Amino acid sequence: MTIQIPDNEVEHLRVRLKHTRWAPPVDSAGWEAGTDAGYLRALADYWATDYNWREREARLNRFNHFIAEVRGTTIHFIKADGQGPNPVPLLLMQGWPSSFVQMLDIIPLLTEARDDGTPCFDVVAASLPGYPFSDPPTQAGMSFSRIADLMAELMVDTLGYARFAARGSDQGGLVQQQIGLKYPDRLIGLHRSGITPFANPMPADLSSAEMEYQKTVNALHLGNIIGEAVHYS
Repeated sequence: MTIQIPDNEVEHLRVRLKHTRWAPPVDSAGWEAGTDAGYLRALADYWATDYNWREREARLNRFNHFIAEVRGTTIHFIKADGQGPNPVPLLLMQGWPSSFVQMLDIIPLLTEARDDGTPCFDVVAASLPGYPFSDPPTQAGMSFSRIADLMAELMVDTLGYARFAARGSDQGGLVQQQIGLKYPDRLIGLHRSGITPFANPMPADLSSAEMEYQKTVNALHLGNIIGEAVHYS
């Protein structure tokens, strides 16, 4: 696929940005009470007047974009083949509020051939459902577990890799977790960052020690959410 947003949609976004209804600033608090109001207004003005979408679009289209229908859901992904011998299939997944753009700088580094024994990779940078340009969920139940099914099927059944490595952060890391729990025989290895350690949904075969650990991290996670809510209230 080629990314090509119609002119009328780009113009519609500019109009909406120019007519943003702004809340009053909070006593010149800067960043202490949230996003600095002056910074945000300047950023929106830049998007509405100076940002060159067509230039950015051309940069995005330097990569090979594809879409595939997996279990009735359209999944967008970039595919970049490794330049060296025996490249390792590698699935990259982003988190929120990022997108596949997060991966663009690293893709050429992962696919290049090296003479020092470092492996190169066949990179598949996939967009999770609801992220650009994958289908947004239209029914309830698009959990990390279900997305893991879609991503494993994309790599194995659609692209034909018997086994693959995976890297993800934030929501991509939670999808990775479910791939590891549900499809361990399909995985070469996982690299995760920016994630929470609890498993959801819980596998049925956890040991008593693993179940106790999950109870602990869930309680800690809930405590952190409450603490943040109190801090910002």
